[in-house]
Amino acid sequence: MQPVVVVLSFKDGLMPGERFHYDLASLLRQIGAEPIPALAGLQHRAAA
Repeated sequence: MQPVVVVLSFKDGLMPGERFHYDLASLLRQIGAEPIPALAGLQHRAAA
């Protein structure tokens, strides 16, 4: 599962833009990489 946030902008009833933001750290953990080694030992990180 990959958390994603989509931000839509509206102007004059039209949607001129959208931005996608994703959690790169979660993606790296899913493939077995620890993006921030100093955080690897935190208890709540092991459950994620």
